[in-house]
Amino acid sequence: MKRVISTVVALGILFSIAFFLTTVINSLTNEKREMLLEVDNENFDKAIEYANNGDYENAEIYFFKAKNELTGKNRDLEVAMIDMSLGYTYLHIDRYKDSYEYLNRALSKFRSELGAEDVNARTARYHLGHYYKNFGDYENALAIFMDLAKSNDTFQNRLYYSNSAISTLIDMGALSYAKEYYTSQKAIYEERGKTNNRNYMLLLNDEGVMLGNLGEFEAGTIILKKAIEIHAEYSQEEDADLALVYLNLANIASFLGEPEKITEYANKALDIYKKIYGENHLNVAHAYRSVGSNYAALHMADKQNECYSKALEIAKNVAGENHAAVASSYSSLADYYNYVGNYNESIKCAEKAIEIRRNILAGETPAAAADYLSLADQYQAAKRYDEAVVAAETGGNIYIDVFGIKTIHVAKTCLVLARTHILAGNTEDALNFAEGGTAFIEKSIQRDCTIKAFAYQTLGYVFAQTDNLSDAEKYCKMAIDSYVASGGEKQSAVGTTYGYLGSLYTAMGDYDAALIACQKRIEIHKITNGEDVGYVESGYHSLGFTQYQMGRYDDALASYNLSAELRYRQIAKDEQVKGMDLSPQYDGLSATLNNIAAAYEDMGQINEAIVYGRKAYRMLIDHDILPEAESKMIQRLHRLYDAASPNVSFDVWLLQ
Repeated sequence: MKRVISTVVALGILFSIAFFLTTVINSLTNEKREMLLEVDNENFDKAIEYANNGDYENAEIYFFKAKNELTGKNRDLEVAMIDMSLGYTYLHIDRYKDSYEYLNRALSKFRSELGAEDVNARTARYHLGHYYKNFGDYENALAIFMDLAKSNDTFQNRLYYSNSAISTLIDMGALSYAKEYYTSQKAIYEERGKTNNRNYMLLLNDEGVMLGNLGEFEAGTIILKKAIEIHAEYSQEEDADLALVYLNLANIASFLGEPEKITEYANKALDIYKKIYGENHLNVAHAYRSVGSNYAALHMADKQNECYSKALEIAKNVAGENHAAVASSYSSLADYYNYVGNYNESIKCAEKAIEIRRNILAGETPAAAADYLSLADQYQAAKRYDEAVVAAETGGNIYIDVFGIKTIHVAKTCLVLARTHILAGNTEDALNFAEGGTAFIEKSIQRDCTIKAFAYQTLGYVFAQTDNLSDAEKYCKMAIDSYVASGGEKQSAVGTTYGYLGSLYTAMGDYDAALIACQKRIEIHKITNGEDVGYVESGYHSLGFTQYQMGRYDDALASYNLSAELRYRQIAKDEQVKGMDLSPQYDGLSATLNNIAAAYEDMGQINEAIVYGRKAYRMLIDHDILPEAESKMIQRLHRLYDAASPNVSFDVWLLQ
């Protein structure tokens, strides 16, 4: 679900802070414009102009020129306005310690001179709320936004505050709470009869994506189409807002497994962007990356690569080699190469993204930290676990450098490190990171959310790997409860956690509980992931293993055959992808065929066991995957050879 969440977050940022520094002068609406303090200074005007053009370096220079000219001249409130502007500028360039200092300084001055309810004080609080939001202190951010939403302010301003509360809830993964806000905001618009406008249309767009995020894909599609109808009522122009709705429709179509719809909606969005901006524009490049992620969800690797490569080409044409959009495109391509099994290339792309960000950004930033975590993912896929640990630790240290103290970002990195250490065999380190990250998240966030649920899931996973099965069960159950409370049961992560429980119960010998957990996993993943090999197929494989342990061989065979069918189908699709490494797929399929052979052997059906056992073995040999000489597969084949008593040697018999 990550892809849907990121779309919503991007929109939330656009919707709630697009006015940027102009709000410092003009406030959030025309109704409040005359109440805001004005700064009568040419350098301040220049600073605002630079800031609105994204030139924050020069903006800072001219803000300080203005401040130096006004300090000590009985113009303290204007100086406070400059401090607030500096604070918000620093927020945009990830200088969080400076941002906090200047925003607090301005807020203190406004409160003491004008009162806490003054529009200038409210504006400073609003910006401070975004500081807390970006910092990862979601509870403080929510407290500010919710309090402002109840203030004696204009209708439009209160909606802005509510939007910021919603985007904060989305950032922390408290999706059910966010849904309640959407419902209440819609009611306000509808009661006032103000539904034929851009703000209401954007609200519907947000709600549609939120419903998709909750697994309510059909309902989300209906709401997004309603947003398109509303857009047609107030505008005859096809604008970027409309293109965004089409991109979100394409996103939901990817979860519904509808490639034709992805193409239809994506082409509409791209046509609009190209009509507005031309072929070469960074917004067009961003749209191609978004569409590429939709195709990735359906394992349509060629389409994925085509979109990501086009995004990179456009970004380079527009901005040259050193630009954030180019770095983002390389990050996307790293994911593509990871999927096709070209890990050397995926690591190169991830490293290229890091190199570009270091060239264009002064000092460490959250974006650089995220790039290192992406690099850690690539190393993990390549089974270079020690290097994955180093990359993840580097990302965590950057977060500490940026924010000055441990934050939610650092705690989430601890969870990544815990999983990486497990893969590297460092169980003690894994447990320390999992417990430390979870403890900080529990302390920092009171309500249920996906961040907290992921922490519990990680701790359960780590305890399982250290054979502490009772604690593993406890935290997996806590994870499911937190996921469901925060966003409902229709989440891929809920299905995955049921998968963990199924494995736990099988290891504990509680096969009835394991059976229920496996079936629940498949049920949820069918909704959230279609027939994805990484989800539903492996779910059937696990279900078959549980049924086999219970002696329910016919049921086990049925589950294993469903798993094999899905794997064959995915292999047929992946064979069309140039350069695709299919060995992991064949390895997984061979394991399933080998399990079918085991079931037939235990049922006494030796001929069927021989057919599937040899097929599993030959599949490995044909794709240069050598089974261990003492593996259970080889041991079983020796037993079947002895039972068949052929007149040829074992090695010859294997390949017949």
